[in-house]
Amino acid sequence: MTVGSFLTQDTQNHTRRRSRENGHLTSAIMIKLMSLIVVAFLLLAVKPIPVQPLFCWTSWYDRSDPTGMGDWEDLPDLRRENPGEICPRPYAIQAVTVDGNIPATSTGQQFYAYNTKMGFICRNEDQNTGPCLDYKVRFRCPCFSPPECNPECP
Repeated sequence: MTVGSFLTQDTQNHTRRRSRENGHLTSAIMIKLMSLIVVAFLLLAVKPIPVQPLFCWTSWYDRSDPTGMGDWEDLPDLRRENPGEICPRPYAIQAVTVDGNIPATSTGQQFYAYNTKMGFICRNEDQNTGPCLDYKVRFRCPCFSPPECNPECP
């Protein structure tokens, strides 16, 4: 064996050894890369479950009678008279008659306001026949804890 062939043989052995080491490194890197790809795919493919806020109805409020100008269950006055009982931004409002719990929308009467900003206002002057009926209102608000729900909470 000549020196040249020994060097060539040694170089080839070294190259094979490095190639095997690099192969192991390459395999390890590929495994990590594939793991990252799988994790990324799972994170992107799985849609988060939307959290539904829990809403509850407040108590019923009947602060006004339809004598005079009409039935005014307006939100600013209700908040002033019942501090902390009605949330800052109600999700919904419901109005029914005091006698019979008939939904306001089924009475045929006209309403000046029926919304979550102003509350409920029925003006006698807007009615074709007689004065406004007597109404009560409640508001749908986010619940802060389940005990705040009354029995009609969803």
